[in-house]
Amino acid sequence: MKKYIRYKQIKFLFNCYRRFYKTQKARVALQNQSKGFHRYFGTDSSIAIDEALKILVKEEKDLLSTVISNVPEIPSELDNIKGLGNRLWAGIIITANPVYFKTLSRYLRFCGLVGKEQLNHKYNRHARMLYRLLAEQIMKHRDPEFRPIYDKCKLDIAHKNPNYTKKHINNAALNRTATFLSKRVYYNVRSEESTVQI
Repeated sequence: MKKYIRYKQIKFLFNCYRRFYKTQKARVALQNQSKGFHRYFGTDSSIAIDEALKILVKEEKDLLSTVISNVPEIPSELDNIKGLGNRLWAGIIITANPVYFKTLSRYLRFCGLVGKEQLNHKYNRHARMLYRLLAEQIMKHRDPEFRPIYDKCKLDIAHKNPNYTKKHINNAALNRTATFLSKRVYYNVRSEESTVQI
C-alpha cells in the first residue's frame, strides 16, 4: 500500500511538471514580452514580468528535480543509449513502467507501438510520445546501436513504399525505432524488476 501511495505521489508531481512544461509556450511568450519591454521602455518597466518568469522557471526545475530524485536510476544496460536522459527516463517509468506489464505485447499495445488494427484507439498517447521523443534523440545523438536501425528502417520503408514523401518515411522509421527502443527498455526493466519498481 505504501508503494502505491508513493507511486501516486510521484505520478502527481510528474503530471504537475507536465502542466508546467505545457505552459512553456506561455513562458516563452513572457520572455519575448520582457525583451520587448526592455527594448522599448527600459529595464524598470518589465520587473513584474521578470519576477513572474523567475517563479515559473524555479517551480518547473524544482518539480523536475523532485521527480527525478524519486525515480530509480537508469539501469546500466540502458545508460549507454545516447539521448536517454533523466527527464525521458522518469517519464517512461512513471507513465509506462514495464514492471506492471506481464507480456511485451501488452506493453507495446499500451504504448501505442503496434499496428493500427491492433490499437482500437486505446493506448497511452503520452507513452507513445515519450518513445517517439527518445527515437528522435537517438537519431540526433547518433547512437551507435539504434541510429543504424533507424537508417535501415528508412531505406526499407522507402523501398516498400515508393509513393511516400520524405516526411512519411522519416515518421515511419522513427515509429519503428521507437518500437525497438521500447522492447529494449521492457526486457531490461523486467530483468531488474526489483530495482526499477516505484
